Amino acid sequence: MKIIDIHAHTGVFNKSRTDIYDYLGGTMSEFNKVLDSDNVSACFITSVDALIGDTNKGNNITYKDSLTDLRLFFCLYYNPLFILKSLDDIENYFQSPKFIGFKVRPIYHYKLFSDSSYEPLIDIATS
Repeated sequence: MKIIDIHAHTGVFNKSRTDIYDYLGGTMSEFNKVLDSDNVSACFITSVDALIGDTNKGNNITYKDSLTDLRLFFCLYYNPLFILKSLDDIENYFQSPKFIGFKVRPIYHYKLFSDSSYEPLIDIATS
């Protein structure tokens, strides 16, 4: 049986959280060792920093992290409060073989997914 982890975070974390990535020292080498020890075949990663910090920086860090191992795939975070930044990231990473999909968290930004700020993402995802 293949194990696919569809929800993992890399990059900057809120230091008030206890997290395996922080515990291991925050290196991708250590992160990838956890994949080895848990026999993970594929892992979809996204950025906490893109969610609560700088969207472009967080997406860029996570994309670079995905390049450290063939099993890692990048979920691009779309922030409806920074539509242009998010669209820039889509343009930069959408064609990458490491891109696996989009991540949205409407509740974090007090916007329903039906809000017009998500329309550009929906247009891209459905085209």
